Parts: sequence; C-alpha cells; structure tokens
Amino acid sequence: MPGIKLVEMERNRHEQRCCGAGGGVKAGIPDLALGVAKDRMTDAGATKAEVLISTCPFCRRNLLDGRDDLKMEMRVDDLVVLAANLMGLSTDIKSPAPGAPKETISDLFRTQTIPPKPAEPKKEEPKAAPAAEKKQA
Repeated sequence: MPGIKLVEMERNRHEQRCCGAGGGVKAGIPDLALGVAKDRMTDAGATKAEVLISTCPFCRRNLLDGRDDLKMEMRVDDLVVLAANLMGLSTDIKSPAPGAPKETISDLFRTQTIPPKPAEPKKEEPKAAPAAEKKQA
C-alpha cells in the first residue's frame, strides 16, 4: 500500500494474542476482555505505530477500550477504512479520539445512507363492466 509503512507486532501469526472480545468474553467476562485488550494494545504500542488496524469490529471495539484504559494516543481503525482512505474515498467510520464516546456496533457498519424505497404508484381500479340493459318483453 503506497504511503503506508506496515509494522508487525512482535507476537504475530502463530504467536499472536487474541483481542479478548471473541466467544462472548466481552459480554460474559468484561474484566478479562479488557485485560487481554490492554495486553494487545501494549504489544501495539511497542511498535511505535500511529494506527492499529483490525479487520473485526468486535476486536476494534475491545481494543479501543483497552487503549482508552491505558490512556494511549494510538488510533484504532478497520482495514476497509484504511484502504478507502488510500483510494481517496471517505467513510462514515472514524476512529474515536482517546476518551471519546464509543459508537455502537451498528455504527461500525454504517458506511452510507441508503435512501428509502420509493412508494409504488397506485394501481387503477379496473372499471366495472356496464350493467346489462334489461330486456323488455
């Protein structure tokens, strides 16, 4: 990717650490999830990178929580956002500044406004057949 210097964390690939949010851990054991996220953010901080890129919205959210708890200045973004920015495209997804309120998961997926479906035109009622004239006998 032109203009980007990729830096791997020391623990990567087969030795990588989980973000701590998967498998319901974030909902069921939030203290554990935060602790794991803080460990991963410490790993990221050791690289001296400006931005941590993730491909999972759950990882991104948990890593943001870890970053904020550690009071780190590193941005956390999605790979799609990085690619879009490199192509000159804008997205609605912005990495929250440290300490800023977090977005909801649905906000992570909102990249465009979908216009409402246009109303269907009213169908004309079929005209009733003219009543048969009564025959006079």
